[in-house]
Amino acid sequence: MPALKILKLNNLAITEVPDYVFADLHGLEKLELERNRNLTKFSILSFGREVLEDADDFTLEELSLSGSRIPRLNEALAEPFGQLVKLDLQGNPWICDCNIMWLKKLQIPERDYDHLRCRSPRPLYNARIFELPDSYFVCTADRHLTAFTVAAAGFCVLLALIAVWFFIVVPKWQTRGTELGHLHPAAGYMVLPSVHSTPL
Repeated sequence: MPALKILKLNNLAITEVPDYVFADLHGLEKLELERNRNLTKFSILSFGREVLEDADDFTLEELSLSGSRIPRLNEALAEPFGQLVKLDLQGNPWICDCNIMWLKKLQIPERDYDHLRCRSPRPLYNARIFELPDSYFVCTADRHLTAFTVAAAGFCVLLALIAVWFFIVVPKWQTRGTELGHLHPAAGYMVLPSVHSTPL
């Protein structure tokens, strides 16, 4: 159906949007995939491979994935999604890490991102994605690397303090003890003669 302009696939039991499923719909202008409670995956090749590199022939103007269960979208979709007039991603359980930060670069009006919120990690639960600073979008590997860096830095500081103790503080105490020894030499022992009492 190359002349199809509007397609609504709402309230279905689908679990994913597979590769090339919309690639032959060259006249498609509006696509709705709303309230699909089992939908968790949206393939980067769902519109074909060509639109990922050059979206000039991408005819879609409006896309809604609201109210589904999609946790993340691949950044490879930035090129075609950037051509959309309207994009609604609200109501999904977004994982707010470094892989989703690219969504903030899209020109989404405020009315369409009020309910575009984080589901995880827990500290960002229900936070508006477009209102969070970029520094909050950290991947798990980055968190582990940060923790390792802090631990390594703390260990190095501890080693430095131990080195200062052994090479500076301890020698000073030893020198001070030696000086005090010269100032107060130990007294020599004296053997007293024995006294014998004479009986009266």
